[in-house]
Amino acid sequence: MKKSLSLLIVFVMTLFIFALEKTQNDSTENVEQRDRDEEACVLSRREGTKESWKKYLKTFPEGDCSFEAKNFLEREKEKERKIKEEKERLKKARRKNFPHKHENIKWSNRASTVMDHSTATKHCQNLGGRLPTISELRTLIRRCAPSQKNGACKVTDNCLHRAECRTSACNGCQSSSDGQYSVFSSTGWLWSSSLQSGDTNKAWYVNFNQGLIDTADLNGRGNVRCVMTSSDTPGI
Repeated sequence: MKKSLSLLIVFVMTLFIFALEKTQNDSTENVEQRDRDEEACVLSRREGTKESWKKYLKTFPEGDCSFEAKNFLEREKEKERKIKEEKERLKKARRKNFPHKHENIKWSNRASTVMDHSTATKHCQNLGGRLPTISELRTLIRRCAPSQKNGACKVTDNCLHRAECRTSACNGCQSSSDGQYSVFSSTGWLWSSSLQSGDTNKAWYVNFNQGLIDTADLNGRGNVRCVMTSSDTPGI
């Protein structure tokens, strides 16, 4: 009887010691787990990126910072949604604002009023585009060999000094009011974004009444037709 009782006591003590050691081990593991959780949380806060918080949640789905991580990712998702919507809005607006295409360049309609160079620049920005360069404007000239693209007139984006680049060929052809010198069959002169080398108070323009290429003071009042190219709208 005494022997059986002794064995029982030994067995119970063994179970108690085992349970105690397990509790201690579990406690140590929990402390280490909390420490790793805290370190990962601090790191994610410091980096502040979607990737860092995703990594945190994958490792600690029920961690101390899981609520913070989920909120962060939800906010990022909402930001991405708004950015996508804005891009779509801009795409639709630009398709509307630039309905014409010529030589892989999208062109706006001609503005309804004439304006100075500064106002013309802002007008194009408001449409989501920019003023064309003088070389781009020259692509719109037709039926006037001296001044149309690759014609004898030397004025291009790479040659903007009036004395050196503007030759008699830049005077264009016989004046006409029927729009024959424009691919869009329009008349009048259009501003370019290209400033005159040596005198940045003047900018180059094309007069489509005769295909003439010349410069004008920036405070002059001319017509405007804006452009948009794929390089102007990366990612859109």
